[in-house]
Amino acid sequence: MKKSKTDTEELDKSIFLRMIEFGIDKPNGFTFKEINNAIEPSGWEYLILEKYLHEAYLNALNRRVANAAATIETPFFVIQSGGNDHLSDNYKYIISYDSHFKYLDYQELKFARQNAKEARILSERAIRISIGAIIVSVFIPFVIAVFMTQSVKVEQEQINSIESVIKSLNN
Repeated sequence: MKKSKTDTEELDKSIFLRMIEFGIDKPNGFTFKEINNAIEPSGWEYLILEKYLHEAYLNALNRRVANAAATIETPFFVIQSGGNDHLSDNYKYIISYDSHFKYLDYQELKFARQNAKEARILSERAIRISIGAIIVSVFIPFVIAVFMTQSVKVEQEQINSIESVIKSLNN
C-alpha cells in the first residue's frame, strides 16, 4: 500500500520518534519532567512514556540488586538513580544505543524514500523526453520531404547526350 504524505507526517509525530529525538538531543541525560514537558504526551502516550521509564528503572534495579542483565526492552537507560520514585528528578535517563541506531536507520529510510521519489520523477521526465524524441525523429523525414524537396528539370539537350552515351556503349 502506498503511503501518503500524511501517513509519513503522522509517523514523524509518533510518541516513539518524539521520545528518541528528545533523548538524542540530551546525551548527558534527562529527567521525566524534562521529557514530559518537551514532548507533551497525550493520555495514552503518557502511559507509554511512563511504562518505558518504569521498565528502565526495573532494569537498573535488577542490575544493582541481582547483578543481572537487563531483561525488559525499553528505549531508555537509567544513568542516575535515587529514591523510590522513578519519575522523580533524582532519576536521569538516556536513550539506548539500540534506539539510537534504529532512529538513524529510520532517518536513512526516510532519506532513501525521498531520493527514490526524486529519481522516479526524473526517470519519468527522461522517458517523456525520449518518447518525444522518437516521435520527432519519425516525423522529421516527412517534414523534410514536404518542405525541402527540389524539383529537378532535365532539358532535352541532357536527354540527347545521355542517349548518345547509351548508344555508344551498346555498339
